[in-house]
Parts: sequence; C-alpha cells; structure tokens
Amino acid sequence: PMLRTAWRDLRAEFANSSIRRIGQRSLSGIPARVKITDVSPRDGLQNEKLLVPVATKLELIRRLRVAGVKHVEATAFVSPKAVPQMADAKEVMAGIASDVDGAYTCLVPNVKGMDAALAAGAKEVTVLAAATETMSQRNTRCSLDEALNRSSAILAAARERNLKARCAVAVSFVCPWEGKVPIDQVARICKRIYDEGAYELGICDTIGRATPDHVTELIDACVAAGVPVEALALHVHDTYGQANANMLAGLHKGIASFDVAVGGLGGCPFAPGAAGNAAAEDLIFALQGLGVETGIDLDMLADTGAWITRELQRPNGSRAGTAIAGAAQRGRQTEAQVRRRAATPRPGTAVHGGAAQRGRQTEAQARRRAAAPRPGTAVHGGPLAGYRVVELGAFLAGPFCGTTLAYFGADVIKIEPPGSGDPIRRWRQLAEDGTAPWARSLLRNKRSVTVNLKHPEGQKAIKDLIASSDVVVENFRPGVMEKFGLGPDDFKELNPGLVYCRVSGYGQDGPYRDRPGFASATEGEGGFRFVNGFPGQSPVRPNLSLGDSLAGVQAALGVMMALLHRTNTYKGQVVDMALYEAVYNMMEGVIPDYTALGVIRQPSGTTVSGIVPTMTCTTKDGKYVVVGANADPIFKRVMEKLGRPDMANDDRFKDNAGRVKHQAEVEKPITDWIASLTQQEALKALAEAGCPAGPIYDAADMLNDPHFQARGMFEDVETPTGLRFKIPAILPKLSESPGSTLWCGPEVGAHTHQVLSEYLGYDDALIERLRAEKAFGLEQP
Repeated sequence: PMLRTAWRDLRAEFANSSIRRIGQRSLSGIPARVKITDVSPRDGLQNEKLLVPVATKLELIRRLRVAGVKHVEATAFVSPKAVPQMADAKEVMAGIASDVDGAYTCLVPNVKGMDAALAAGAKEVTVLAAATETMSQRNTRCSLDEALNRSSAILAAARERNLKARCAVAVSFVCPWEGKVPIDQVARICKRIYDEGAYELGICDTIGRATPDHVTELIDACVAAGVPVEALALHVHDTYGQANANMLAGLHKGIASFDVAVGGLGGCPFAPGAAGNAAAEDLIFALQGLGVETGIDLDMLADTGAWITRELQRPNGSRAGTAIAGAAQRGRQTEAQVRRRAATPRPGTAVHGGAAQRGRQTEAQARRRAAAPRPGTAVHGGPLAGYRVVELGAFLAGPFCGTTLAYFGADVIKIEPPGSGDPIRRWRQLAEDGTAPWARSLLRNKRSVTVNLKHPEGQKAIKDLIASSDVVVENFRPGVMEKFGLGPDDFKELNPGLVYCRVSGYGQDGPYRDRPGFASATEGEGGFRFVNGFPGQSPVRPNLSLGDSLAGVQAALGVMMALLHRTNTYKGQVVDMALYEAVYNMMEGVIPDYTALGVIRQPSGTTVSGIVPTMTCTTKDGKYVVVGANADPIFKRVMEKLGRPDMANDDRFKDNAGRVKHQAEVEKPITDWIASLTQQEALKALAEAGCPAGPIYDAADMLNDPHFQARGMFEDVETPTGLRFKIPAILPKLSESPGSTLWCGPEVGAHTHQVLSEYLGYDDALIERLRAEKAFGLEQP
C-alpha cells in the first residue's frame, strides 16, 4: 500500500509539472495582465425600450467598481431624441463625480457632445467611427468620409482640452448591409485615427459575426499598417457564440484591452437578433484559468450580473455568471436550511429566485426572450422595479392590488376588453372626457392592452405574456381563467416561478366559491356591516367599497410574501384572496370574544363598545370632533380640562372597566362640553389636555390640510386628454425606495401595440391582421 501511494503521488507530481510546462509553452506571449472596460452602463443599456432610472445606472456602476472594475463606459452625450436612454448623462456623471479612482469614459458623437461631457466632468471620451459607408450613413447620417472628418475634429479638440480619447470602430468585421468588411479598409481607418491622437482603438464586432481567424487577420493587418498592438482593444458580441473564442484569439495576438458588459447586456439596433456584448463574467473566468490578471473579483461581478439582469427582467447573458450565481445561491440555500433546522425564522438568501427560475425555463421561452427583448424594465427605482405583473379582471379589488404593485415599481400590464375597457372607467362621476377620475387613479402606472380573451389568438398572446412574467393578478369568478386555458395549472411547467394571485368574492374553494361576490355583500358576511351602525337600526354602509380595497391591499401583501418565498425556494404559488375574508381579517376580537365569553359585539353608533370614552361629538358650529380619551391618564386630564376634577378623581372611573360600567355618565359631560365650543376651540382644548382628537374631514378638508400637504398625500396628474387634477398617493411611505405616480390611467388600449411588438415580438403586419380578426382592440394611443 505504501508503494502504491508513493507511485500515485509521483504520477500526480509528474502530471502537474507536465501540465505546467505545456501551459507555459502554449501561453507564451499572452499578456500577464489585461484592461477590462465594462460598457454595460452605456452600450449595455442604451437600447432598452423603457428608461432605466439614474439610480439603477449608478447602482450598476457602484457594483462594478466594488467588484474591481476600474474602467467603465458610463454614459453618452448624444441627442436625447436619438437615444432617450442617455438623456440623463449629466446626472450619471454627477453621481460618479466623487469616485476619483475610477476611470470613466463617455461616448461622444461630435465636438458639441465632447464639450458637454467635459462640462459634466469627463476626463476621457470615446469617439465613434464606422468601417463602412452604409453603417456610417445609418448610424450617424453622414458619409464615411464625413464621419471620419468629424472624428478627426473631436480628437483635435480633445487634445486642446487635455482630454484622453479612445475610438470605437463599428462593424470592423462584418457589416449588416455590406457583408464582410475588407481588412485593409479597417486597418487604414484605424491607422488614421491612431495617428490623429486616439490612445486606444476598439475594433468592434458589432453584430457578432467574427471568427477567431478573422480576428487574428485583422489584428495582424492593423499592426502591419502601423498601429501598435498595445493600442488595440477588442469589442465583440456573442451572436454566434464566438465571443470568448474571438477574445482569446485576440489575447494570443497580444491584445491586452477588452470591452465587455456584465451579464452580456446590449444588442445592436441595426442588426435584429444580434446578441449582447461579450459577457464580462465569461471572459474573466477564462482569463483566471489562464492566470491572466484583471484585478476583478469574479464572484462579485457575477452577483452584479445577476442583479442587473433581474432589474431589467432579462435572462442573464453570461453562462459563467449564471453558473457562479447559481452555485452561490445553492450554498446560501444550504446555510438557510441549516438555520431553519435550528429554528431561525428568517433564512435570508441573496439571489432573486426569479433569475434562477428563468434559467430553468423552456428553450422555447428562451428563444422568445432573445427574439423579443423585454422593455418592461424598472420604470422607476421602487422596490418592485424589475418585476412584471399581468393584471386581468375589472372593477376594484384585483386592480387595486395591481395599482399598489405598480406604484412601487412593478411593470403592470393591464388587460382590458376591447372597446370601452374596464367598466371602472365609467363608474361614479365622469369627467368631461367621459372617463371617471377615479379610474385614472386606479389605472396609474399601468400599460393598457386590449385583448379579446375569448379569441384563441388573444388567449395565446396572454399565455406568452404570462409565461415570462413574475406575477398574475386576476379577479374573475373561480374557473373563468381555466376556461381560457390561463389557470395556474397551465403554467406549472411553463413558468414554475409564477406567483398567481386570485381575488374573488368567496375564494377558490368551499360551497360559496361560485357565488358572484361584490363588496356590498361580502362586507356583510365578513362581519363589518353588523357592527357598523346604531343599535336598533339597519346596519350602515359607508359610501365606499371597503371590502374591495381591503382585499386589494391584502392581495398585494400576499404577492410580496409569495415573491419572498420564491426568492428562497425558486417556486411560485397561488395567492387566494377572498373579499369576505379580507373584511373578516379586520374583525379584531369579535371571534375570540364570542368563543371565549359568549359575547356578540353589537353596533355602537359613534362609540366603540368596551372602550370608554371613545366618541364623536358635535360642536357649536355644527361640525364634528372625534375624542379618544380612553387611556386612564388622558381621561383624568380631559376631566380636569372641562372643569370636572371630581370625575377625574372618582374611583369609579379610574380604569376602563369602571368607565365601561358607567359609560353614559362618563360621556355626557364630554358631549356637553364639546357642544359649547367650535370645532377649532374643541381641538385646541383637547390638544392642551394631551388627548388624541381630530376633525372629521371631507375631500376638501383633506386637500386643504397642511399636514396632508407636507406628507405628500396628493399627486398632480394630467390625463392624455389634457385634464389636470390630483390623485391620492399610495401608502406606505418608504425612505429608501419610495413609490410614485409616473402617469395616470391611460386611454383604453394605449399600450396594445407596444406590448405586442416589444414584449412578444409581433410585427406590424401580424398585429394589424389579428386586430382585424378581433383578437385585439383597435384602440390607438
């Protein structure tokens, strides 16, 4: 056994030394250290359909820097009309101004853009050039010669202003219109730009068609033309899966600078189907295996890629990043399981389950995602930014859940019937444009899409949309979604991470499941109506649909808990919210009092039974004041304030139990005292006594109250029809990731074309055909 062990160790040592010798031979000439420029904040994001918040861009940059990425292409100073995503360039530059150790570059198309970058604090710019006539015409609307002269002017101006300048030469390998670009043509352009002062030249495989031998030939041609290999950088895309092979080919030719994007973000607007930039994680993984230094922490970089692709609701374009994030997640899950076994209540994992879940989706889904990039990005920096919600149903309960999610950042797609849309648009008072202002509030931040759910093509579109979404919120009667082929079971294989929220009158099971359920009925069965009113009179209904609103809020809470569960388990689930149960959930001690004491709580008018004194009093000027003097020391102070020290010190009233026994005797002096004062006098006196009290407000009172105003309880909106008014803010208030109203309820079907084309990849001809077949509405934005 000892001999066998010694022989095994000797063989291992021999094998390792042989591998080292082979490695040294095969890797001779490879740079020991390379420069990595992450272009994701600019090139990775600029083609996103919806605006990515500045906060998200700055967080992306911050994470890259923490991972050790020194060189970052932060933004572009271009026309906001041409590239709306870069309209916030000044804000992004302001956000990174304090990072003196970072090396940031900005893309500029002309001298004007360069001056704007300089004014914003840029120390380096990237000049854009092209290698073909057609690309120049398409991208910069000028001839190739004019574009090169423009680049020359920028480089000259940069020298005068002491700005470092690099250049990116688009379509250096293959042009989507002209095909393979002559190598000598690219080499001449690179030599000219190098001679004019660019310290670095990025030869770009813009549409991802290059191969390793092509890369080798172009590098050789550029060097032969007089461009030092040290001045060349490689910027490739991964459309044909050749990105890493091409970069390694460049590495073997001495290239020591690479442009990449975390998570493989990006694309090319001039080449439909072109994949994103080479994934930073994939390159760093390969370089680490070769022993090449980058100064980048791969695990932190992979975590950044997982985060930003989740924020943008895109699949992670890095295979290495996906694997590393998955391995880290599994490690954290193991820890979480151990903690759960130790009875620790919160397992606390860090990787979003949806990202991992999407990694397990079907190949068909992956193709749909690649073919139809999702514009449902983080429309603002709320805590739900990056989550997509499909809302089906009408009126209030389900839609109020969707409103809450949309207010805090979720991308909510509201499915409405063609024509008049959700009936809530025509309920209660109507504005001059024929739409209820209430509906504009309830439909805020949502994309309206009109779909005929009875049409097979309409059902197919919704199914495809749900297949790549995080949440469904529906409030049809139980069984309706199943008839459309859109029930939860229809997505168990297609989207196992789906959170499916169902809001109905009586829930998805039980003997009452098939009853129609409006708040008017369910508020009674949930117990609210019985306790609301005056003894001996018919129960009173407030002039609100409380059951619907309560169900909507609790459904949103259920969605959040289900998403948190998915983060820990990768599994979706059904959230079953019944209106009567939402009301029942508010019934405090009604059931315990009955089951333990045999007491059925009764209506008590303006008071609360068992808590004395809590009451509503009428003032001298005909207004109302709510008095809450039910705590023992408060009651004593109020009695002294109104001139009844005898009651303040009466042992019969020293605690709540005694006051309940003598409720009428306790309440009468307070009622008489308040009746002798105006509302403002009463509120002032009660405040001086340290007693909780307040007026009863109508809408005008709330709007004029300075506290409401200071707390931001109203938001100004303008409808697509030009009407302006205020709508209420949605609560709660969050200090770090507050919600906001980005737009009020849109017109019916305003986003139908956008969602079908940009989310599902339908072309115009298909959309028009299906509209003609009445699968979708004819409404236009």
